[in-house]
Amino acid sequence: MTNFDEEKVAFGERMTELLIDNGYTKFGRGELKGIIVPNYTSFASAYVLKSGENLSYKSVEKWCKGEAYFGTKRYPVICEMLNTSQEWLMTGKGSREGSNGELINVIHEVESSEGLGLNSSGLGEPDIEEFVRVPVYDVELAAGTGGYSNGDNPVATMTVSAECLSRNNIYPPDASIVKVRGNSMESTLHNGDTILVDTAVKKPITNGIFAFIFDDELRVKRFSKQLDGTWRIISDNEDKNLYRDELISPFNIEKLKIIGQVMTIIERSLF
Repeated sequence: MTNFDEEKVAFGERMTELLIDNGYTKFGRGELKGIIVPNYTSFASAYVLKSGENLSYKSVEKWCKGEAYFGTKRYPVICEMLNTSQEWLMTGKGSREGSNGELINVIHEVESSEGLGLNSSGLGEPDIEEFVRVPVYDVELAAGTGGYSNGDNPVATMTVSAECLSRNNIYPPDASIVKVRGNSMESTLHNGDTILVDTAVKKPITNGIFAFIFDDELRVKRFSKQLDGTWRIISDNEDKNLYRDELISPFNIEKLKIIGQVMTIIERSLF
């Protein structure tokens, strides 16, 4: 790694630290479950409201990962938002606390607009992504007697607001959309509901609703962990004669493949 690359990584670490310390956060998913991580979308949205300039959450992500710098003109607003000095953010030297000092003339590489929406300005500043295209998979998650899958390739995409994903703590690449079939999850989930699934969550959480495969059947149920380590697979439908709860012992847990956690309902038919 070159000195320049090391400087970018250090810059990213400082950005990450500042976002977290200033409350632009969310809880991580998957391996980062329960850990506070930076919320790129909320910071990008706050920047747009404060400055009137466009900004994509992807750009913020690149800064925090040490993959890019932001342009010098952004420093005054960002430093004010993050209560830090320009010198410390740029170089890691001096006082971290914010000040009203003059902008230091440090030239960083130009932000790349690759893969970002562009406005009509001559500079091609990246737009904040208000909507995200989420893949829709040709699967039926059975809230009842099993389901089927015709492969892992999405058959379509659906537009979901970035605010919806941020509110449900879903990183856009981890979002998927599927359909529910059956009545076992009434009244929580109805037959035909279109649901948003966070595929980053691969381990069950007690009282969470999960899409999963067990014995080659694709289902969506509520999970509850018992004191002996057994997982109770619960149907929310009150008719327990028809929709009985099931148990998965720790010895059979390897047969359980979590697709992801069901986070919210995207569409519901009136019929």
